[in-house]
Amino acid sequence: MASDAPDAAMVAEARVWIEAVTGSPLANPDDLHASLMDGVALCQLINAIAPGSVKKINESKMVFKQRENVSNYLKACRAFGQREFELFGTGDLFEGTGMRQVVTQIHSLGRTVQDKLPDFEPKLGIKVTKGEKH
Repeated sequence: MASDAPDAAMVAEARVWIEAVTGSPLANPDDLHASLMDGVALCQLINAIAPGSVKKINESKMVFKQRENVSNYLKACRAFGQREFELFGTGDLFEGTGMRQVVTQIHSLGRTVQDKLPDFEPKLGIKVTKGEKH
């Protein structure tokens, strides 16, 4: 296992959460990188949490449009309240070199959702209690 490979359980939890929140199965459930690389599922995820966060999701197979989706997702996560150090770089996902950071960011988003929208379901990770710092 590569040193940057994310924990398999965290990957599985992230995949299940994304599918549950968006209501759609990922394109390649056995390969999170391949499923998220074009940014479409990520944009759908943040829009399901905070409607209208990403105004236009590019369905194009053109690389720059896919990278734009990932960038728009990250901007929406910032606007939602995720801190800069919790985010991954577009290249981490697009090149597949930082999947640990990608999975960690998704889990961090789950905690941010619990903090900002305590009644939002489904939850990702350990339930955050009111007043708990993460």
